[in-house]
Formats: sequence, C-alpha cells, structure tokens
Amino acid sequence: MTDRDAGSGVPIGPENRAREHLSELVRRATASLVWERAWPILWGPLAVLLLFLTVSWLGLWLDLSVLGRQVGLALFGLAFLLSLWPALRFRMPRRDLALDRVDRDSGAGHRPARAFEDSLALGSSDPGSRALWELHRRRAARAVAG
Repeated sequence: MTDRDAGSGVPIGPENRAREHLSELVRRATASLVWERAWPILWGPLAVLLLFLTVSWLGLWLDLSVLGRQVGLALFGLAFLLSLWPALRFRMPRRDLALDRVDRDSGAGHRPARAFEDSLALGSSDPGSRALWELHRRRAARAVAG
C-alpha cells in the first residue's frame, strides 16, 4: 500500500514524505526558538504590569495627591515603554538555526536534516558523484523520516 497525495492521487515517495516531515519539524523548532527568544523580552513588560496591578490592588494610589497619582502613572508608563525596548531587537530565527535545532534534538548523528537540505556543490556532471550524492540523499531522507 502506497501513500497518495490527497489532491492529485499521485503516490508520495519517501523523499517527499521526508520533506513534509522535515518541514513539520522545522516549524516546531522555529516555534520553540521564537518562544525561547520572546520570553525573556516579554518578562520585563509583564513585571511592570504586575507591579502596577499590585500597587493598584493594594490601594496605594488612594494615599497620594492628584499630582502624585499622575507622576506615579507617568513613571509606570515610562517603565513599561522602556521595558519594551528589547522587543525592537527581536528577530525571527532563520531556517538554518531551526535545522540545527532539529539535528541537535533528534540525537541522530551526522546532521541528517542539514544533509537533506544540502545540494551537490561539485561533480554534478560526474555520474559517480551523482550516484553517491543520491545515495547520501536517500539515507538522509530515511534518517529525517525516522
């Protein structure tokens, strides 16, 4: 029994299955990397917001004059804006970092995800090189699919 593409009914080969599996793994690795980068950035604004809510819940604003409340609110607003400053430097992780994450977390040797994404640099006109490269790609596809 062979897997078939739902839209066209064309059989899905092992390389296509490996490519789909690798795409899903890269998507998950990217999501993990985004969260790992975003959480430290989000902690500052969240801490300022929680401190403001604590001060408000305890009713400390009631003991201040109108000017004191305005100054306190302005200070909290400034602290919140300053805590957002690291978010300006946030960058989405690149695909190569996600592939490295997949290779590292998989525990498989020889970096199969990176190998599957590689291309033949030299010797593409040599039949022996192409045959070795195809063997390498099939092994990488099996490792990625696993």
